[in-house]
Amino acid sequence: MGTVVNIIMCTYNGGRFLEQQILSILNQTYENRRLFISDDGSTDDTLEIIRKITATHSLSKDNICLSEGPGQGSTSNFLSLFQRAFAFGSADSEYFAFSDQDDIWEEMRLERAVAWLQSVPEDKPALYGSRTLLVDENNLPLSLMPARKKPLTFSNALVENYTSGNTMLFNAPAARLINESLKGVDLNLIPNHDWWFYLILSGAGARVFLDDYPGVRYRQHGANCIGVKQGIPRLLARLRRLAAKRDGLNIGKMAALLQSKSGLLSNRNRVALSEFIQARNSGIFYRIRYALSDNIYRLSTIDTFIIKLLFIMRAI
Repeated sequence: MGTVVNIIMCTYNGGRFLEQQILSILNQTYENRRLFISDDGSTDDTLEIIRKITATHSLSKDNICLSEGPGQGSTSNFLSLFQRAFAFGSADSEYFAFSDQDDIWEEMRLERAVAWLQSVPEDKPALYGSRTLLVDENNLPLSLMPARKKPLTFSNALVENYTSGNTMLFNAPAARLINESLKGVDLNLIPNHDWWFYLILSGAGARVFLDDYPGVRYRQHGANCIGVKQGIPRLLARLRRLAAKRDGLNIGKMAALLQSKSGLLSNRNRVALSEFIQARNSGIFYRIRYALSDNIYRLSTIDTFIIKLLFIMRAI
């Protein structure tokens, strides 16, 4: 059967696409999985769909655990559900994954992810992610997310949430690190759960791997919580975020929170965090020197240019 994969899914008025996503999880070639669902107060048919599948699907009787969310938004829902899932099973020997409510998983998604995690020494924290295939409301392909051209490092994590939560799978040592990082933290202060996980794990020296295989069909529709933009729309979205200072506020929040958990970081990355915060709060010439170094980058060339410019302008 293999190691149990605990799948963490948060729902909110997701009835339109939910059944297709849950069935894609239950129909995985890797069968040893447990699905935790936390609903954050849906008023549509979301709960009816979950209960129908639980009652009728041959694989679901002991595989779906439904609970009520805190009602404080998707990030708090995901983080609190992770804590419950971590406490539920045998965290010393299990894997954990995140799932959106409206995507579709390719049937070998878990099998590929588990195979990579099993190649990592059991005591080493490891995070698996993958590219995604963007699809429309009717599951028709739109585009493939660009391939990664630069390394996934702590320096990247400080300024970019690159590992999409809907593709994440991580092992028990990684789960223990994440659980420790959440102790005593107001979950509402964390802007993005997946970004926090990427920061903590890369900062602690975990192995981070992004598979070129698109294991998730990432549905784009009008009700997306985040969604993905490409090309000119992506650049315009970045500029709008700059005007609203949203990127800067989130990066600042993450850096401050991370500093309070710096004991979980490797010595090298603890120093890197301190230098980042110092540069961020320094004068213009220091910021220019720091921005022009390799200490700050995103995975896209245009995003790297934008983030360096924002850093110099003290917009982040």
